[in-house]
Amino acid sequence: NDWVVKHYHATGIKARTRQKLGLSRASISWRQGWLWALLGIPTPRPVMLAEFSRGAKAGSSVIVFPRLAGRPLSELMEKERPRAECLAGSVRQWLAHFQWAGISHGDMKAQNILASETGVVSFIDLDGAAHSFVPGIINARNRKDRERFEKNWRQFSSSRLH
Repeated sequence: NDWVVKHYHATGIKARTRQKLGLSRASISWRQGWLWALLGIPTPRPVMLAEFSRGAKAGSSVIVFPRLAGRPLSELMEKERPRAECLAGSVRQWLAHFQWAGISHGDMKAQNILASETGVVSFIDLDGAAHSFVPGIINARNRKDRERFEKNWRQFSSSRLH
């Protein structure tokens, strides 16, 4: 219960090539997890990464993180709407900071945001995250993060009304 173990399976030639180049989803999650943690962004620091290139497990990866206390924002959006609305403001502030820092999450949906009892949001599932010093690239990715979060927010809002 103290750890999250995430398995990845690179099944196609493209995914296996990316793994051999150190660009697998697990290795991206590892690098981004440490980068975000070092930048002070609330996210779990990965503690183990294993990538298998031979044998029966070829093309697979495993990454381990400490389990963070908190509940997914998606759950709060369904069950505690006023609290979720306060937390959404915090997420939007983080998104502005991400753009300034040249980073993007890559899958900014409410299921990938945890909220602690004290109202601190943490970001998980960083295998789609990226950073860039080229403003046009990061601005486009960050815009997609914001659009994804707002679309997800509206989906939970409308599903609650039906």
